[in-house]
Amino acid sequence: MRFVYFALSQFYVERLRNEEDARSYKIALSQMGKDLFDNAFPAHLEYLRKPFSSMPHTEISKTIRMLKSIELEFTKAKKRDGKDA
Repeated sequence: MRFVYFALSQFYVERLRNEEDARSYKIALSQMGKDLFDNAFPAHLEYLRKPFSSMPHTEISKTIRMLKSIELEFTKAKKRDGKDA
C-alpha cells in the first residue's frame, strides 16, 4: 500500500472512479508512469536475460508452470475467502 501512495504522490499512477463500487477507486498508470515503464522495462529485461541465458529452456518452462500453479492456488484461496481475485 505504501508503494501505491508513493506512486500517487509522484504522479506515476492516477486514481480512477470505480463505476461498479463508489466506495473504492481503481488505479492506473498515468502518462508519466507509462513513460517511466517504457524507459525502464527494456533495461529490466536485459538485466534478467543475463542470468537466465545459461539456464536450460526446460528448467525455465518448468519454473513458469510452477509459478502459474502457485498463482492459481492463491486465486482459489481468495475466492474461498470471499475476496476478489
